Amino acid sequence: LDILNRYNVKASFFVGKKVDTLKYIMTRAHDEGHTVGLHAYSHTASVIYANTDIFFYYLYKVQDWVESATGEKSFLYRFPGGSSNTSSNFNPGIMTTLTRMVQEKGFHYFDWNVSSGDGSSTTTAAQMVTNVTKKIKPGGSYVVLMHDSLSHTNTVEALPQILDYLQSIGAQVLPITMDTPQVHHHVAN
Repeated sequence: LDILNRYNVKASFFVGKKVDTLKYIMTRAHDEGHTVGLHAYSHTASVIYANTDIFFYYLYKVQDWVESATGEKSFLYRFPGGSSNTSSNFNPGIMTTLTRMVQEKGFHYFDWNVSSGDGSSTTTAAQMVTNVTKKIKPGGSYVVLMHDSLSHTNTVEALPQILDYLQSIGAQVLPITMDTPQVHHHVAN
């Protein structure tokens, strides 16, 4: 958040499981004008994708958690592993069903069209910078996947370099809203 403030940009944070000691970060992000969306109360595929009832139980739990911190009910969502994940293959058709159902219930779900690669603990900051800057070109519209600095420390090192590049090409960094065109992967299950 300090880096984003230094660059005067707003981002989107898709948050998960309720961790009371981290609530202040979510509240701060919201209060500073960043978007706080929903991710996963559970990130274990065999749990979250077991069936639609369990999925929505956890989705509504994280929605309530975000609302308790921000005062706003979020309908912005990112699937664990993206809508194209293969970790749900144990339950054939579940992602086709869930992507339809979340939209029917008024949620907008977002995948990404650029990944920093920071989901892997072996990705260096330099690799993250390259992963983002080689994909983003002037005039495009991108949703970049990056993770929090609590579990992905190289992201903190990469972020200023990525923001420097984005500013050098005149890119606008905007938070996702309900009006943002949704970026969806091809659903594989």
